[in-house]
Amino acid sequence: MNAEVNLHSSPVCCLADIPVAHLSYQADRYGKIAIGFHRESAVRNGFNPVFYTLHDTEVLRSVYRSFAQLKHLSAESLLRDAESDIDSQVEDLKCVHGNPVDVKRSLYDAGAALRDIEGAVTKAQDGLMKFLAFIKSFDQGEFSTIYCEREWRSTTVFPFAMTDVAMIVLPKRSDEKSYFDLFVSEAARKLKCPRSIPVVPWEDLIEH
Repeated sequence: MNAEVNLHSSPVCCLADIPVAHLSYQADRYGKIAIGFHRESAVRNGFNPVFYTLHDTEVLRSVYRSFAQLKHLSAESLLRDAESDIDSQVEDLKCVHGNPVDVKRSLYDAGAALRDIEGAVTKAQDGLMKFLAFIKSFDQGEFSTIYCEREWRSTTVFPFAMTDVAMIVLPKRSDEKSYFDLFVSEAARKLKCPRSIPVVPWEDLIEH
């Protein structure tokens, strides 16, 4: 039986690179309010397409194995094992003059080398954590939803400005509220939204 594995990636910021004509299936999951960004702004801010994989693939299991192997490597554990092995092997070792051999000095040098290895292992773990942030697993039933989101992610905050915004989409009415009219009449002015940014009703964009 395979044990459940839980891995935590670096925090991410997410966007979706979905053609406007294909946005309708997203509404049930994410709603009908959207901000569209210029693609070059997303790229400039470190966004990258995610790596989609089915949850039971060998490529994903190899990532799990890599984390497991790195998790058990540390300079302390490696040095402890080295001390035990060396002590057992040279317990009765003597120099040419018959004096016991002191291996502790050699172990000190070995320890420094092992700590260098631990630093490399830590960097490898950090790199895997960042790569994990760009992996999105799904099952066979999610081909028509999760897989086609065309998600992009970044491991840094996206401090976007109005110049990064390409479009704002709002429903005309929802729950007896007119989000579109309210935004156009008040919020756009307060946010200093330039007239060059289209504010488009969801119904006109998708449903017609």
